[in-house]
Amino acid sequence: MLEPPIPLEYRTSQQVSSQGHFKARRGRYYHTGVDLYTSPDAPVHAMADGVVVGVEKFTGPDQHPGWRETMAVLVLHPFSWVDLAPGVVVYGEVDPMVVVGDPVTAGQQIATVTPVLASGQERPDIEGHSRWMLHLEFHAEDVRHTYDWLVAEPEPSTLRDPYQLLALTQL
Repeated sequence: MLEPPIPLEYRTSQQVSSQGHFKARRGRYYHTGVDLYTSPDAPVHAMADGVVVGVEKFTGPDQHPGWRETMAVLVLHPFSWVDLAPGVVVYGEVDPMVVVGDPVTAGQQIATVTPVLASGQERPDIEGHSRWMLHLEFHAEDVRHTYDWLVAEPEPSTLRDPYQLLALTQL
């Protein structure tokens, strides 16, 4: 079993909205991960042992006027003890506590969730919706940067379904 990326008590909903699902169409692009709604400043934990291979800007008003600037931490996890190939997990919409090259252990806090949506952008029509959410993404092991998947482009060959990670946690 993998460690949950967010402690259960910080989740504001066990549901993922239609817009927060993996591969949901969002205008001109597809969603490359899954959004887990949280309470403010939720701790983000490494799901398994690994090494930080990227820390980068993730969202901001230059991409969408309602978004705040957030960061992403990319961790290469070997997953040698579960039935998964090695891969890079993107922990997005966070404030990092690690830098590139840092080793991490399963359950170690690596970041804190930050609000991606500006105040007033709440969605009361979505159960448990929060301006704070962890964007969880999963790629083949050679990925070192995040990118958008535009509707006019084929599915990225490195992209994997993050639900297979969540299925191995207690979330």
